[in-house]
Amino acid sequence: MSRSRTAPVQVRSPSGTPLSDCARRRAREMVRRGRATWISTTPPIIRLTEKPS
Repeated sequence: MSRSRTAPVQVRSPSGTPLSDCARRRAREMVRRGRATWISTTPPIIRLTEKPS
């Protein structure tokens, strides 16, 4: 987990639609802010929890 290189993760919207890949670090930032849920699959998936306004 202490790799300095950022691996791509798959980002999904709350409805489950795959979004564009983004850097692992950025995705983890969203998870830490409570804006996404981390799903530890391989490759990892980030599911956004924000609801469209």
